Amino acid sequence: MATRIYRITARQPDGPKPRLVKAASPAAALRHVVEDTLTVALASQDDLVALVATGTKVEAVNTEDEPANTN
Repeated sequence: MATRIYRITARQPDGPKPRLVKAASPAAALRHVVEDTLTVALASQDDLVALVATGTKVEAVNTEDEPANTN
């Protein structure tokens, strides 16, 4: 599969500096950058209680099977 060079930039002006990533797709390039900066794990009940109490909202991913979250 052919690769291209993708420019990854932050959405916020004070975010991380732009990066150039050689990858087979935009998704692969973004995944490469995200793996350096973020982690994901199933939220525990304690996580939910603590984060919701501090105002963190639950975000829903828009997929073809479910309507978009407009809140």
